[in-house]
Amino acid sequence: MSGIMRITDEELVSTDLIGDIHSCIVDGKAGVPFSKCTVKLFAWYDSEYAFANRLYDLANYIASRDSCAK
Repeated sequence: MSGIMRITDEELVSTDLIGDIHSCIVDGKAGVPFSKCTVKLFAWYDSEYAFANRLYDLANYIASRDSCAK
């Protein structure tokens, strides 16, 4: 999921992520373990900018398909 998801141990606030292209930035320090097999994760995102980047990725993928080039 390189380029789509990212994990960080930095101290972040929401304004640090404005304009970030990743759809999800997992906060490595904020995880809360509930049991041996269950962890609650916290993630940040800039929904508008990240969504626009995923649409761009999808458009490039569709354009690269051989069936669309014909």
